Amino acid sequence: MNHLLKTLWLLLGLMTGCTLSIPADPISAIRSGQSYNRLGEYLVTPGDTLLLNVRGEESLTGSFVVNPQGNLSLPLLGEVPVAGQSLTDLQKNLSTKLKKYIKNPNLSIQLTDSRTTVFMSGEIQSLGPLLIREKTNLLQAIAQAGGLSDFASGRLVLMRDRGTEMKGRYEVEYDDLLSGDGNLDFFYLENGDIIHAE
Repeated sequence: MNHLLKTLWLLLGLMTGCTLSIPADPISAIRSGQSYNRLGEYLVTPGDTLLLNVRGEESLTGSFVVNPQGNLSLPLLGEVPVAGQSLTDLQKNLSTKLKKYIKNPNLSIQLTDSRTTVFMSGEIQSLGPLLIREKTNLLQAIAQAGGLSDFASGRLVLMRDRGTEMKGRYEVEYDDLLSGDGNLDFFYLENGDIIHAE
């Protein structure tokens, strides 16, 4: 009997010791990243495709890809730095630059393609990189990756660049995402985020 108790105790210890839990701060401690400003406006990044329309100016109207240096190469204006600007700010800045060449330029800008990639790991159905093309929250990304596996505990860890060598780690429960607790419906993923499900 004593041997049986020792064996059960050992098995219980092994079962509880085998679960690895990544240390993480609560997700409420996360800071905004580089893809959206505090108003929730998307910030242009290299690889994005922008549709510019300057009324009455065919040579300035079309699709333009932001190069790896964060610039657009535009007729009349040449190389223009655009990375890190919201579409609203970019429209104002380009309109100001165009005033040197066009009287009262009427410019509109649309984001037609974004190259935001997040990475899924752990107990998620589809692992690896996930390309997202619009504002996507944590629950939407998990749904796009096929949902959690049958073995998921429900604890999610989001890893995000903090501008240092180490990524920040932030935790949230899957049930909190489903119930709306924590106001995470408008918490959007950033390029390079890693979502790990335990």
